[in-house]
Amino acid sequence: MIHFFLVSFISSLIVGLLLLITKKYHLSISTDTNDGFQKVHETPTPRIGGISIIIGIIIGLISLSLVNELTTYNLLIFIITILPVFIGGLIEDLWKNVSPVKRLLLALLSALLASIFLNINISRTGFDFVDNLINISWHFEYINTSISFGALILTVLAISGLAHAINIIDGYNGLMLGYSIIVTLLIIFVSSTHGDTFSLNISLIFLGALSGLFVLNFPMGYIFTGDGGAYLIGFMTALLCISLSMNTDISPWLIMLWLIYPGAELLFSMIRKSLIEKTSPLKPDPYHLHLILIYIYKDIFKNLSNRQYHVIVTTTLLGMFLPIQLISLLFQTKTIILFGLFIMMSIVYLIVYIILRKKYHRITKRR
Repeated sequence: MIHFFLVSFISSLIVGLLLLITKKYHLSISTDTNDGFQKVHETPTPRIGGISIIIGIIIGLISLSLVNELTTYNLLIFIITILPVFIGGLIEDLWKNVSPVKRLLLALLSALLASIFLNINISRTGFDFVDNLINISWHFEYINTSISFGALILTVLAISGLAHAINIIDGYNGLMLGYSIIVTLLIIFVSSTHGDTFSLNISLIFLGALSGLFVLNFPMGYIFTGDGGAYLIGFMTALLCISLSMNTDISPWLIMLWLIYPGAELLFSMIRKSLIEKTSPLKPDPYHLHLILIYIYKDIFKNLSNRQYHVIVTTTLLGMFLPIQLISLLFQTKTIILFGLFIMMSIVYLIVYIILRKKYHRITKRR
């Protein structure tokens, strides 16, 4: 199975290197400027690294199909499914004219296609009364099929929501890619121990594609993932997490704990913007945890390069959530314990955020 990882890793790395070698031909449209809250790098940098990820995934899926581990039909459906969410982000990376609403709608489309044609659906929440509600089916005679609209809606919202959440935590070298790699490694570990071959094979391919770009992104930041890559990574991560939940007896809250950081960023930022600041939940601002943290580190550690600040922020945030992700493996089927840990980590996140936000405001006032 390791060859699936190697095929996608080598493919992703080669494409990433080609993008760097040829950047003088596309940098005029692919560059990430210094404008914006998250743009703290020092030189114009290509933000189309998502191309290397999608090529790595596609070539990995083809290799899976060649050994009869994936049907040609499912291969084509898989590729068609990931295209809308990726293309919307890639167009934004190149021409900067795709609004967050349009990108979210394309993510919803990809999620709907995955739910219908790949049969990827959330049917378990860990709580029986909720499961009974979302799994109510309506039978349609003229197409001879039954549809659980509750499960369908929940799946589409969860997949598109995670795609947006992963994009939120993107911006610093290695942060989003590193977090996604950790989650993918957790999926690989659990799927291998539970005999879930499908999730295992796709996760190995996904890990290879992520790793191929990671070595070019962290710590030096030669190329950035971009919106296309970030939305694609969030989409694929959600797909694999749901697949793992469908094919094993793990608690869904195990996955919720793995995704606590982007999930908390998405939920709390939506609440903060909508209810407190009275702005659009999709409007970017400088008050996400990683943006606040780098501002504080710049006040504490003087005269470091932006790359060094990136490394410090990335290692801080990955280290903050890694312990609970590893601890969760001890309680893979224990919904109540995992739910309690999830609530605890949500409170920890909120407390840390409030403390750092206050420190951030003190620093800005002092300057």
